Amino acid sequence: MKRISFIILFLIIIPGLYGEEESEILWVNAENFLRYGQADSADIPGYERLPAFFKDSLRTDLLRLGSHSSGLSIAFITDSPFIRAKWKVRYQTKLPHMPRTSTQGVDLYSVDLLTRKWNYVGTGKWWDENNPVHNAVLMENSVYENRVYVLYLPLYDAVDSVFIGIHPKAKITSATVYDPRDLPILVYGTSITQGGSASRPGMAYPAILSRYLHREILNFGFSGNGRLDLELADYLATIPASLLVVDALPNVSAGDVDTKLITFILRVRESSDIPILIVPNISYGHEDDNSETGSALRQKYEEYLIARAFIKKSGVKNVTFLLEKHIRFSDDDGSVDGVHLTDLGMKRHADSLYPVVRKLLK
Repeated sequence: MKRISFIILFLIIIPGLYGEEESEILWVNAENFLRYGQADSADIPGYERLPAFFKDSLRTDLLRLGSHSSGLSIAFITDSPFIRAKWKVRYQTKLPHMPRTSTQGVDLYSVDLLTRKWNYVGTGKWWDENNPVHNAVLMENSVYENRVYVLYLPLYDAVDSVFIGIHPKAKITSATVYDPRDLPILVYGTSITQGGSASRPGMAYPAILSRYLHREILNFGFSGNGRLDLELADYLATIPASLLVVDALPNVSAGDVDTKLITFILRVRESSDIPILIVPNISYGHEDDNSETGSALRQKYEEYLIARAFIKKSGVKNVTFLLEKHIRFSDDDGSVDGVHLTDLGMKRHADSLYPVVRKLLK
């Protein structure tokens, strides 16, 4: 959780740019509000996920993906009858298997802090494809006097600025959503962890898990690059956290799983005793039709079990290996391409992980 000072809010009024009906909007810089999903480090720039010291030591692909805001969210409370968002993205990411509402978009939820009940409010939609500054209505005609909101940021793009638009006479301030005594959960993985291919940021499975558990989760999903890099093992081991979930096997090739997994776990254990949950490769929708894919997945799971036996025999403590049967889908309807998960697949994956994660936290 990025801790900031919000004693004084710097309210910035920007003339409406999208019609006279929007000419009276109070635009508030989101830098004034509490930010979740980001490690507490002054060395992490803006709305990114990795510290700047990695600039000269990490692979270029990882650095770029680390600039994406996946898993980051902004918490605030307001009595405004409407909420808008204006945010600037760096890359204007377009992918063939994901909508722009998830790659570049934002997603708004409300939360009742007493009951811990979350409610979906709205998703940012815009029409201008060539403008990196997006402006969208997230909520209108609200009857709530005061409500706590969480704004999820884009899954597959870097964000350079975020402003929240409210009624000029409304009040807005920062909100604390999670118990600050609870250390966050770290989830390290691949494109699926980063959010591919959810329809909107709030439907990435780490975000769903976060709402289930009412606990902050830091998303370290790196599309195509969750390869159990030892630099990431070293870094994750430095972050105060309650649990490290490793869901990276879709990016690890058959023949490398046991060696890489064992090395990664032992590297984390060199400097941290954080509980670790290892997740096997999810089932793929086409594994029964593609003999090469099916064979590779079977080999990877055999190597996964070898790593499990080695870690257990070595006496390494607090490492849980989830068995394949616990995360296999009952049908093939949860993906967009046989691999990357739709909202249905994301919810199923979160549902599979939830009881295990909850038990480990207790």
